[in-house]
Amino acid sequence: DKAKIDEAVKVLLDLKTKYKTATGQDWKPGAAPAANVQMADDAKVAALLAQIATQGDKVRKVKAEKAEKGVVDVE
Repeated sequence: DKAKIDEAVKVLLDLKTKYKTATGQDWKPGAAPAANVQMADDAKVAALLAQIATQGDKVRKVKAEKAEKGVVDVE
């Protein structure tokens, strides 16, 4: 159980790192992208925000279900 949760959290942290690299800001729930982000990066930032939200939901679900080992696929 802990291994699955750790893996899901690892993916989430990786996405947050990519967001920080793209925007120069730490990700925070409900945060708007930085105003100084170039327009070309808007699509990339929007995609990262969606991925972070999706992965965060997965982490919460796994924790809530206390799923058996192997239930969550590594993505």
